[in-house]
Amino acid sequence: NGRWYSTSQTGRTNEIKDPCEQAERNRRALHDWLADDPRAKGIPFALFPAIALPDSRVAGHIRPDCPQDIFIDISHLHDLENRLLSIFSYWKSHADARNSRMGGKRAVEALVQLLVPTRSLQPRITDLFAQENRKIEELTQQQFKILNILRYQKRAAIIGGAGTGKTLLAIEKAAQLSESGLRVLFVCYNTNLAKWISGRLQHPQIDVFTFHALVGHMVNRARIPMPRTRTWDEFDAIDPDALVDALGVLHAPDADPTLLYDAIIVDEGQDFQDTWWIGLLDTLKDAETGVFYVFFDDNQRIFTQISNVPMDNAPLYLDENLRNTQHIHERLKPYSRDADVQCIGPQGRPVEIIPAVDKNAERRELQRVLHRLVNEEGVPSEHIVVLTPSGEKRSQWKNDDQLGNFIVTWQLDTEMPMAARVCTIYSYKGLESAVVILTELHALRPEIADQLLYVGLS
Repeated sequence: NGRWYSTSQTGRTNEIKDPCEQAERNRRALHDWLADDPRAKGIPFALFPAIALPDSRVAGHIRPDCPQDIFIDISHLHDLENRLLSIFSYWKSHADARNSRMGGKRAVEALVQLLVPTRSLQPRITDLFAQENRKIEELTQQQFKILNILRYQKRAAIIGGAGTGKTLLAIEKAAQLSESGLRVLFVCYNTNLAKWISGRLQHPQIDVFTFHALVGHMVNRARIPMPRTRTWDEFDAIDPDALVDALGVLHAPDADPTLLYDAIIVDEGQDFQDTWWIGLLDTLKDAETGVFYVFFDDNQRIFTQISNVPMDNAPLYLDENLRNTQHIHERLKPYSRDADVQCIGPQGRPVEIIPAVDKNAERRELQRVLHRLVNEEGVPSEHIVVLTPSGEKRSQWKNDDQLGNFIVTWQLDTEMPMAARVCTIYSYKGLESAVVILTELHALRPEIADQLLYVGLS
């Protein structure tokens, strides 16, 4: 009756459009397009229809204008190239004078320009970041179940490599303790990390400090003088004693007990000196019954001290990297002491390695990368950080320098648009950014190069 039907695997039959008419209609549409487009106008094209029915077998001619010779059916799928050549041969022998000439190389080039898309259909990098972050946050939420295992332990040491979510576990534990009515002290080494954690733990029952800031805070509460120091080594040596002196006052029978804590959470424990732990434990109202959790990563031991964490129980090991992509994890492996850590994070993109022969070349390359990421790929500048092993005075990246449309700043919390945020690898330890650009790696000191690359890459 001239109608076409399709039968599904379940036996359901549906009426469909006539494929012979569809093929001829598409041929005419392509003919009109080529005749009108400036890139193809005036070039002769030989255009013929062909029909593919990959789930059917065509047993004979359908009708005079739809011969079996122009069909590709299920019997041809094993050798499509020869079937296409056969269809070309059929039409070559059946072409009329108006439809027998092809404009050679010019015609092929015009077809490629018209039919092959020149615009990239790749997703924007910001969309990929959002997709990866959803996966990472989902994995992180699942890891919080670890805290249920530890809920009855007053003291615990948690060891994990880069990307295992230690800091977020520490934050979650602090929040849980404060919600149960405990007064919580959260201590870490890195000033920038302490600022970031403070923003996440805005609760009246939680105080967040670096160790050195904690000493100053306790000395002020005890109202005793702070010893003056001339060097960083003197500062590190005197601070623990100053903390012990202050806590001696705050533990006096007539002292206000609310100035002390029910629980302590330590992050970056690998960077705490052995002499710090005694005074730190004394910030508890009761060192015997108080809660004490330490999170650390031995791979990130940058400051040479090896801490003897005061724990009786065996530590809990985190062996899944869930906050780095697979590609970043692979780059981390040569610098990691723990080969057992497995990455379960998203695939991500390969790490880009951009050579630069000197400082001027590095400057040009950084400007180019920033332009590509922000202006072409739509990454907000606040989602990018430029890291260097050099301090602000030694680095070539100076405050208010211009890199094209970008202004260099060492203020990570700046709200300035088009800012190129710069920080030392030391000071960014424990923090995360959607894009990290490692620079000035020629300045790495050999004795700590592996540790810094581990921190920077992670």
